[in-house]
Amino acid sequence: MNNYLKLFIFSAVVVGAYFGLLASGFGQYIHSTAIATIIFYSLQSLLLLWAESIFVNNDGQNFVLFVIGSISFRLLTSLLVAITYLVAIGEENTSFIMTFFALYLLFLGFELFTLMTNLRSNSKSVQIDG
Repeated sequence: MNNYLKLFIFSAVVVGAYFGLLASGFGQYIHSTAIATIIFYSLQSLLLLWAESIFVNNDGQNFVLFVIGSISFRLLTSLLVAITYLVAIGEENTSFIMTFFALYLLFLGFELFTLMTNLRSNSKSVQIDG
């Protein structure tokens, strides 16, 4: 299955879970910016999937560097957005932090799962001299 289709399905499942939690009475624990956060992480994942298709060679030589770089990119941009929001609002907002980083972990897990499925195909093409 295409990684872009996997991202679309995963994002749709997360949005469905969001609305399911709202309907079940857990809406008080979810911050109102959750949909914007889901869109942010979906666009971030889309960008990283696109970058993977461009920067990872067919021989898999720079695959590990890309994985480390993509995790670092996701962490730094997420921290930047979260800190910017918290400074702009100027108040303590525990529900925002919990929602934001719960979604961060979900999308990070999706990214790692998607990248690791490509690891097997990349590791088969690498020849070990010796």
